[in-house]
Amino acid sequence: MPEVQVLVVEDDGVIARDIEARLKRLGYGVPAVVDTGEAAVQQAQALHPDLVLMDIMLKGAMSGIDAAEEIRRRFDIPVVYLTAYADPTTLTKAKITEPFGYVLKPFEEQVLRTTIEMALHKHSGNQRLKAREQWLDTTLRSIADAVIVTDRSSQITFVNVAAEGLLGQGPAAVLGKRLAEVLQVLNADANEITAEVMTRVLAHREVVRFEDHVLRLTGGQNVPVEGSASPVQDVEESPTGVVLALRDTSRRKHAEEALIGMERLIALREMAQGVSHNFNNILVGVLGYAELIQMFDPPLRIGKYVDPIIENALRAKELVRRLNLSV
Repeated sequence: MPEVQVLVVEDDGVIARDIEARLKRLGYGVPAVVDTGEAAVQQAQALHPDLVLMDIMLKGAMSGIDAAEEIRRRFDIPVVYLTAYADPTTLTKAKITEPFGYVLKPFEEQVLRTTIEMALHKHSGNQRLKAREQWLDTTLRSIADAVIVTDRSSQITFVNVAAEGLLGQGPAAVLGKRLAEVLQVLNADANEITAEVMTRVLAHREVVRFEDHVLRLTGGQNVPVEGSASPVQDVEESPTGVVLALRDTSRRKHAEEALIGMERLIALREMAQGVSHNFNNILVGVLGYAELIQMFDPPLRIGKYVDPIIENALRAKELVRRLNLSV
């Protein structure tokens, strides 16, 4: 396993050499020893060590605290302060840089080892947590369903790309707003149930399912949706917020309506074809009997009435033919 590389930042040459010697006895590598904050930042960029041991009071314009903040922000390298200063003002300033340890001079080697190992362990855990958060963030942003997350006070803390499209607003317009300011949830009876949903999820830890629900957006438009509202829980399983996963069903409903219309059209066509077929059979019978009457010799006196029957029957037959062609 490669040895851990520790960059030493100390402006007292004697103390710096002593720290370097102690680190090497403890099994750590020391790629460089520098005495200014500016040099610390440069070497952090060039060497990218596993950890930086930083004195607070340094030569030059940049203090150890300023250098630590720059290294943390730019390179994400853990910093442990190794200093003789422990007054409240210095500690307060140092805390802002989120150090991974604070060792007071003079120190024992075992204390230094313990602090370094704890710092490395904590940094490794933070890296895993950041990677997991990045994975989760990427996953939520890429899924097709709209995802909206709120805190306990119903303030929106996250929206993914699909949610932006559903709401018609970007993160800048909705983050920090209360959910009711952005949308209202209506049930199948068109009753507004946003507050009820939040209470059921947060107070009773229920998962609320949405089917045939509607989102009424701030612009006034209604969007049919399905999905769910679930509690977001901390490590102690206490609800800290709500995550809504919603799917716009507008296209599906339009497709369903189109399919129903198509099915009705097919049924109407089949009915028309059946009616025309039966009606045509009736006309065939009428024509047949009318033509038989015309064949009598000598012709019956009712012949003058037969010709209109045949004429109208033929017209009806042509109408049936056209009806079949149209359906």
